[in-house]
Amino acid sequence: AKEKVKAEAPSQIVERTVLATGGIASLQGAAPLHNGVIITNLFGKIDIDIYVNVFYGANIPELSWDIQDRVKASLEESGSLQPSHINIHIEGVDTRNVRSN
Repeated sequence: AKEKVKAEAPSQIVERTVLATGGIASLQGAAPLHNGVIITNLFGKIDIDIYVNVFYGANIPELSWDIQDRVKASLEESGSLQPSHINIHIEGVDTRNVRSN
């Protein structure tokens, strides 16, 4: 018998893609409202807001472009959504990777 593969929700695809991006420390969620990814559909226009914490020293503009490109590509591959906007919100800087002298 064939196993049924559960389709991944768009927010899970976005989460996985963002967390796999170098320079990202974590998603910054506001439980119980969201886990760092908010997808809104207003009159057929899909907007994605992503709230992240970055590692100290990350090039934020470059990282933001990278996240946008990766998320767009992942969603297109899955055939789930074609977002109008992907907004990156830098919520904090994680300094765990900084050595103190």
